[in-house]
Amino acid sequence: MISQEAAQLIARRVAGAIDDRAVCLLGSRPLGAIYPPTLLDHVRATSELVVEETFGPVLPIIRCPNEIDQIISIAKRDQVWTFRSSLLEQD
Repeated sequence: MISQEAAQLIARRVAGAIDDRAVCLLGSRPLGAIYPPTLLDHVRATSELVVEETFGPVLPIIRCPNEIDQIISIAKRDQVWTFRSSLLEQD
């Protein structure tokens, strides 16, 4: 990260997502200004980690309901900051 403060900001957002029932699968603890790649599952679409620009090596997995209209609504929200997104299904 550019600074220790930037790494701490990401750490706070990751901790907030975990407090809100996200599951950390990898990473999540900074070492100074170094923030390791972090993978979180079951992140809420309303989490600060998702709705604010979190510029760092964090990948949140947002589980969506099965209704296509709700999935599209979550994906199209203009407050979601993302450089990449994917949609995966079982069938």
